[in-house]
Amino acid sequence: MAMRKENKTENMPPNPAEIIRRVERFESLLERLNHTLSEPSPSMEALASAQAAADALSTYYAGDDWKRDFAADEAGLLPKELRRGVLSEDGIYNALEAWRERKAENMKKEREPMLNIEHLTKTFGDKKAVDDLTLKIRPGEIFGFIGHNGAGKSTTLKSVAGILQFDEGEITICGKSILTDPVACKKDLAYIPDNPDLYDFMSGIKYLNFIGDIFGIPAAQRQEKVRRYADLFELTDDLAQPISAYSHGMKQKLALISAWIHDPKLIVMDEPFVGLDPKASHLLKEMMREHCDRGGAIFFSTHVLEVAEKLCDKVAIIKQGRLVKVGTMEEVKGDASLEAVFLELEAE
Repeated sequence: MAMRKENKTENMPPNPAEIIRRVERFESLLERLNHTLSEPSPSMEALASAQAAADALSTYYAGDDWKRDFAADEAGLLPKELRRGVLSEDGIYNALEAWRERKAENMKKEREPMLNIEHLTKTFGDKKAVDDLTLKIRPGEIFGFIGHNGAGKSTTLKSVAGILQFDEGEITICGKSILTDPVACKKDLAYIPDNPDLYDFMSGIKYLNFIGDIFGIPAAQRQEKVRRYADLFELTDDLAQPISAYSHGMKQKLALISAWIHDPKLIVMDEPFVGLDPKASHLLKEMMREHCDRGGAIFFSTHVLEVAEKLCDKVAIIKQGRLVKVGTMEEVKGDASLEAVFLELEAE
C-alpha cells in the first residue's frame, strides 16, 4: 500500500513577518479601493487602478492565504498596531460588494451616450452652418466627423466644447448640459482646435502647469504625465523654451499633451493630425485607441479619410450643415472605400 506523503507546508508554523508584509500590501489595496468608492466621479485612471485592486483582493479573499492570515490574527500572532481592515470579513466583503455595485452602475452608464447632440442648429446671418444635427457618441468609441470645408464640422465641435453659442438643440456630456452646467461638462472634456491658440508668452512647461492648475492635477501625477507624454512626443528638451519659438507641429504636440494630462472622459479634436510628423501621427493614433479602450470617447474631424477608415469605430458625414450618413465604419462604407462613399455623397 502506498504511503501518503506528509505535506510539510501544511505543518509549517506561520511566519508572522511574511503575514505582516502580505496584510500590509492588501490593506493598501483595500485603502485604494475604498478611496475610489468615496469619490463621486473618479477618473478613468483611478477606476482602472481600483479594478486591479479589487481583482487582487477578491483572489486573496477567496484563497487560503486570507484564511491563514485571519487565523494567525485570531491567535494573537500579529502586532496590535497593524491595520487589519482587510482581515475583517465585513471590511473586505463590504468593499468588494460596493465595488460590484459601482461596476454595475458604470456598465449602465457605458450604454448611455457620453456625448449626446440633439437637434443642434447654428445660424450665421442667413446661413445655417449646422442644421438639426443629432449624434450620439458612447464610451469606447472613436467617432470620426467628415465633411468638406465649410460643412459645419468646426462649428459643431466648438458648440460641443462650449465656446460657441448655438440657436437650437441641446448638447450633453456625461449626462450634463453644456448650456446649464458648462463648468461640469468642461471638467470631463478636452478640446483641441485645428490651429492651437496657445499663450505664446509662456514656456511649454509653464503652459502645462497652467492647465494642471486649472484641472487641479496633483503635483506628482502632473509630473509623471508631463514627463511621459513629453518624452513620447520628443518635446521634453523644448519645454523650457517659449511657445512663441515653437513650430506648428510642436504647438500641436503641446496641445495634445495638455489634453491628455488631466485624463478627460471625452476628447474633441479638430483636424488633430495636421502638422504632425509621421511618428507623432502614429503615436496619436495609439493614444486615441488606448484612451477609448479605458472607457473614454473621442470625437474628431479629419480630411484624411484613409486614417478615419482604419481608426474610427463610427463615422458621420456632414454636408452643408446636415447629416447625410452615420453609423459604424462597415455600415457607412459597405464594400467600397470611405473615400468613394464620401465623393459619391458630395456629388449628389
